[in-house]
Amino acid sequence: MTSPKLAFPLRGRGRHYPYPPQDPSGWPRNQWGSVNPDDVPVEAVPSVTNVLSVCDKPGLKGWAAEQALRSLYESGHIPLDVERAIQSHKWAFNDVSERRADAGTRAHTLAERLTQDLPLPSSISEEDEAYADAFLKFWSDTNPEPLEVEVTMYGDGYAGTADLIANLTVNFSRGPRVVDYKTRGERPDPKKKARYGLLYDENRMQLAALAHCPQVALEGSEGWELLPAPQVEGAVGVALYPDGTYDLEEVADL
Repeated sequence: MTSPKLAFPLRGRGRHYPYPPQDPSGWPRNQWGSVNPDDVPVEAVPSVTNVLSVCDKPGLKGWAAEQALRSLYESGHIPLDVERAIQSHKWAFNDVSERRADAGTRAHTLAERLTQDLPLPSSISEEDEAYADAFLKFWSDTNPEPLEVEVTMYGDGYAGTADLIANLTVNFSRGPRVVDYKTRGERPDPKKKARYGLLYDENRMQLAALAHCPQVALEGSEGWELLPAPQVEGAVGVALYPDGTYDLEEVADL
């Protein structure tokens, strides 16, 4: 996703948010671009994704192994020396992950601009056009009425940024929900989706955590202030695919 205005990297501790909210852009940074704990003038609370990073992700291990095997076979040269093959391809998932992260950031930017009727960049790639098409299909099908866009939410000892809070129609039911966009490289296998669902467990926990946040941070003429968060009935994860289609999963039992 795009970098939220209030988020900052705390040295050795990952992404954090200031509480009460204030602009961290002017805080001194070390040589790695992080803020040293002593330079944070207020309390720093961890982001939802930072908290969830401690969870075991067995699916990620299988995905990383898959990327290594794909890289090995797609290279067109399979070394007879096993150790050489391992050293050449064991980190292939990093390259894929970075490409997906870049695509996700661009897709979130496009979604944010489309949501607010802002002009799109003058030139975008075919993949980005496909993600924009997928987002527009989602928008047309669910007819959202935005309440907040890219808004930072504060819970009990944590914070996070929701892509959207809106009234929208999901599964023939209309009501206010927290929405999070996820870009995927390909559509999931139908059997796998039927068994495990569309979202990963950490995605569901992230959405549930945001849905339980009682406050949102809004920027006004005199700075940032905390206001009551819109009451939501559930949360929705929206997967955008590079073929111009989308899929969604509702996290209703919060």
